[in-house]
Amino acid sequence: MSVPVPIDREKLLARCLDDVEFTRQMLQIFQDQSPATLTRLCESVNAGAWEDAKRHAHTLKGTAGNLSAAALQAAAARVEKLVEAGQSADLDAAVLDLTNQFNLCLQSAIAISASMK
Repeated sequence: MSVPVPIDREKLLARCLDDVEFTRQMLQIFQDQSPATLTRLCESVNAGAWEDAKRHAHTLKGTAGNLSAAALQAAAARVEKLVEAGQSADLDAAVLDLTNQFNLCLQSAIAISASMK
């Protein structure tokens, strides 16, 4: 059984039409902008600002899809669904999982970018 990678480099390159520079730009945008989105998501959850939390989770879900980061996309989708359903009891664990997946993807994005230079 293989361990899933946080960002599937080959799928990401294919999604970017094998354009290495564009791929690096996408990874850099993720590194630059997505940490703030995760922070806003956590703040929204803590404040009970459910519409904002849902929007930030949806943004992370889309970003993860664009990066071929399946586990992050699934974790963001779970948070989005829990917020939408008003299931706050499971939300803390889901946000923790999302944060862990996000951190793995951030490390992966840095490593992939460095390997493309």
